[in-house]
Amino acid sequence: MLIALLDDGIDLRRCPDIRLREDLSVQPDGTIRPRRAEEIIRTSHGTTCAQIIHKYAPEAEFCSQAIFLQPKLRTSPAQLLAALDWCLEKKISLVHMSAGTTQLCDQEPIRRQIAKMIQQGQTIVAARSNDAGRYTVPACCGGVLGVAAAPELTGDQFYVLDAIPDDVQIFASSRHDLSTYPLGKAETVVSNSYAAPTITAKVHELLSAGWKSIPELYRALAKETVSIARMRPDFLSSALVFDPEYSIKTPELLDFQALGMFDNEADFLAATERDQRASAVLAPPLPSNRIWQELFSQSENRCGIVYAGEAAGESRAAAPCLFWDETARRSLTSLVTRFPLDPEIPFVQVESCGESSLRLLCGLRERLVREGYGCVAITDQPMAYLYGLECLSRDCQPEVLAAHLCRTHRPDIVLCSLGTPDAALPCDQRIFFGPCRDSKGSGDVMALPEGFGEADIEAVFQALLE
Repeated sequence: MLIALLDDGIDLRRCPDIRLREDLSVQPDGTIRPRRAEEIIRTSHGTTCAQIIHKYAPEAEFCSQAIFLQPKLRTSPAQLLAALDWCLEKKISLVHMSAGTTQLCDQEPIRRQIAKMIQQGQTIVAARSNDAGRYTVPACCGGVLGVAAAPELTGDQFYVLDAIPDDVQIFASSRHDLSTYPLGKAETVVSNSYAAPTITAKVHELLSAGWKSIPELYRALAKETVSIARMRPDFLSSALVFDPEYSIKTPELLDFQALGMFDNEADFLAATERDQRASAVLAPPLPSNRIWQELFSQSENRCGIVYAGEAAGESRAAAPCLFWDETARRSLTSLVTRFPLDPEIPFVQVESCGESSLRLLCGLRERLVREGYGCVAITDQPMAYLYGLECLSRDCQPEVLAAHLCRTHRPDIVLCSLGTPDAALPCDQRIFFGPCRDSKGSGDVMALPEGFGEADIEAVFQALLE
């Protein structure tokens, strides 16, 4: 089985027994070409990762994609996306990444590409940032086998925990004896980069033995059933949507491509039968057991299923693919540790006004990210997670969730829109909707018309910069 290794290259002089099927270089503009003989591999990082995988999975074949062309092991979003797109096009079964980003403004395009790969049935193993506690894409995304180092482990040891809020749940050894390889180290350093290959080798073994789905792989690694829930249904790339009561009022804002919107049970099931790879999203009310049974029977190869409410425990347990519902988020937010808010991060409070506040949160977040600002948006609007927003669970205090997100995501700015404003949250700028034709503001208060447009979003953005 072929493993795509996204790193700085594999030096065959130090890996004489490794089978290297392709040796590629990803250029800063995203162009991918064969690596030239005179092009130096700058560090031993990718070679060491390959040695670790080869040590525990000697039959593996490799495709090396050099995305790090400088000694500092930095790459650009364009290079990483190009490498992932190549893996998507070539349908590489197993992709190894001792790479990722903690920069909020870079995460969404990478998350979307990873979601496409997962939907296609590809498996991704990724190292979390060595900055402990930092949310890392793709390692912390749903459907990815994210890995961090456990300093006490050695060799091919690892363990799997139940899901952790905004973190990985696989912990593996990064201390490996590579002394049998030319210039190989007697023991590699403790680093997440060298823990991830431990899991890639094991996943190669499981995939070769016929294990397929992400839940299956997690069960096989943990040797028991563990929760693999994430705070958001971020494995969604495209989905068929069942919305019998038209609960989704702004489908144009969805954070995934809606392949079809259905209000009829038979039409929805016919569509999911035709496309057994696409994810499925179901809006309340709770579907009948018959829908679940038919949908599950079609979903052996499906990426995932999302229910925008709280599903019964037996439905979650019976799902043959990734499954997300609001119970998953509520259980994870209950584990969030209380931290003080970072006083350096500004907060914008947006009046809760139905579709208007949703449109403003999505539009303003997009404008900020486009300019390179990391932004999270928190709201208690129903099903806000379908729009890529942070949804406040009913039993979670706003300041607790906000402090958690500030600590793990380190945004440049936080947008909040709550039905009942929380006095514990800061307010550096307040936005409300009023009977006005154009946006207008004074000091730290701005008023927008409910039917605001792009020009009003730009006015808010410029006001925030000032």
